[in-house]
Amino acid sequence: MWNVPRFSICIPVRNGAKYLAHTLRLCIEQQYFDDYEIVVSDNQSAEDIKGVADSFNNPKIKYVRTPEYIGMGANFDYALDNACGEYKLIVGADDGLSRYALYSLDKAIKITGERLIMWQRSEYYWPDHHNLQNKICMYSNLGQDLFCGEDTVKSYIRFFGGDPPHIYDSAVMSSELIKEVEEKTGRKLHESFLADLYQALISAMVAKRYVKLRLPLSLYAEHAGSASATIENSLTDEYISRRHSADEIEKLDARKISPRSFFKKQFHFFLQKYLILCQAMDLFPEKIDLTEKDINLKKVINLLMTEYAYRASISHKNEEYEKAIELIWDDIQEYGDESLIKWFDGRFLADRDDNRYISRTRNYIDSDEPRKYRFMMNCNNFNAYNIYDAMILWDKANLSKTIIDEYFRKFEYAWKRGKETTEIIRGKMPSGGRLGVYGAKLDGVRLVRLLRYFIEDFDFDIVLFDQSAKKEETKLSPFWWDYKVVSPEKLSREKIDLMTVSLYRYDAEAYRLIEASGCKAEVVKLYEPNEVNWLAVLSDAK
Repeated sequence: MWNVPRFSICIPVRNGAKYLAHTLRLCIEQQYFDDYEIVVSDNQSAEDIKGVADSFNNPKIKYVRTPEYIGMGANFDYALDNACGEYKLIVGADDGLSRYALYSLDKAIKITGERLIMWQRSEYYWPDHHNLQNKICMYSNLGQDLFCGEDTVKSYIRFFGGDPPHIYDSAVMSSELIKEVEEKTGRKLHESFLADLYQALISAMVAKRYVKLRLPLSLYAEHAGSASATIENSLTDEYISRRHSADEIEKLDARKISPRSFFKKQFHFFLQKYLILCQAMDLFPEKIDLTEKDINLKKVINLLMTEYAYRASISHKNEEYEKAIELIWDDIQEYGDESLIKWFDGRFLADRDDNRYISRTRNYIDSDEPRKYRFMMNCNNFNAYNIYDAMILWDKANLSKTIIDEYFRKFEYAWKRGKETTEIIRGKMPSGGRLGVYGAKLDGVRLVRLLRYFIEDFDFDIVLFDQSAKKEETKLSPFWWDYKVVSPEKLSREKIDLMTVSLYRYDAEAYRLIEASGCKAEVVKLYEPNEVNWLAVLSDAK
């Protein structure tokens, strides 16, 4: 009888044999967990990829070769199709998987039972990279959280960011979920323009919810020949016409809003992303929509300028950044919003001296500790010069069996408490009712996330009470929600069916104020006396 492995580590590759050897070494040295296979999918490489795989003489490694060159996204799916595990993940052929990854993911799956789990990846730049040679970088937005797939996609559409679960280097998916996604969409998991982004958004929608772990379980790597590190001429109309058919672009323009309505001179920059979002809206029309009021132009422009700065920093061409400023300035002038013109002038045009380019791109080329990262580690200082040595170094700095076991001990307790509390609130809330939450700041956001995660048929309203709303009513809209926030003094005037307190440190004072307000709603307590802040354990993202 065939034994189905718990995990399949899929490694799609085309050339890069010298990098692959180090990646494979990490995969076969998984600690405290042995039920897995490794699938190396060779996309018609000119180099001897099979020789690298065979050199390990390890029965876990399965080598397959595509019958013809099929492209990167298709090779992702070819690797997945040739894998047999209950859960599957993709690791780039130059990337690093923590040796504690499978041990950690198995624990997370056993606790949650979820079909989709992601983690926070960091980045490694090989010694031959353009400008960040042999460095490990950690992003500043570390944290764990519970995500609703619909909320993630809506956030991404509205340019608020979001954390979509890429199976490529930062998530694991069950084979069952992969099959369901492909059946619902009628296409392979990565069959789209931007394969990894499409997979992440559509998988989040089909899965409905997923967990993000705080553990840094992989290093996404770049070297001089990486697809993501190579500067290609992707900002031209000629490039667009080669990659996208006219009917696809016409379909995009038929939407209530397309990037053409504002970004006339650099519309091509957003084309691929918007086409993917249109695909998502087509698949889930009742859940996803896009209107002009949903777009925060300042946010979008900041993202656009950051991308242009990144491109300029790698190519070291000041002209690219200067051209981007002029293009966006022309669009803003034509759009005619005076407040937007004033904002852009002050943020990007006021410093007209020669240092403007450096000031905007120094995150990438001049600073030893770029502002976009939480911190940067120079591996040269530790005699680590490849992804294997870098990952070993990273694991020593962050992980051990003791650390992981303690992490999941706290996580399991918080998970059980979260489910119990949600069931209590759901059981007491009438359909279409109003839940009052005292505390609209960080803990309030955490509680809303918890409720939206565990309650699939979310059909009641939330009213938050916070001292910050003393002067006038405000809205809680951290990403995509729009909940009413009112002063605690108005609590008795609101029709509340059930009340709870999200505050951890000051809950006793809150209970006193609720009682004094004359509010008659039953109060559900989140914490027992001296109990840990389990809500923060479940939702630690800032």
